[in-house]
Amino acid sequence: MIVLQPFIVFGAAHFLKYLKKLGFKTFSPFIDETYDDEENDEKRLMLLCNLIKKLSKLDRLEIHEWYKSIKDILVHNRNLLYQMSFNNNFENRFIETLNYEKREI
Repeated sequence: MIVLQPFIVFGAAHFLKYLKKLGFKTFSPFIDETYDDEENDEKRLMLLCNLIKKLSKLDRLEIHEWYKSIKDILVHNRNLLYQMSFNNNFENRFIETLNYEKREI
């Protein structure tokens, strides 16, 4: 995020949802993020591999145009991460969000 790069997360199911609750923006509809909802780890990995294959087939011009179209998201995420790190509250907000999710279950 700090270097203004889009990201795809292979982590626990619904991790992108946690990031959004922290205030970060993700890249849907530019990236198909349905993988985040998949509970089965193997299926989630296959969805991610298919997504990476699809993205790897973009030509240089398509990638350039895509980056230009998501610039606001990249800047927002970088600024939010800087703000959280300077305020020393990233870890606290992340833990708070996770604890909130556990209470909802």
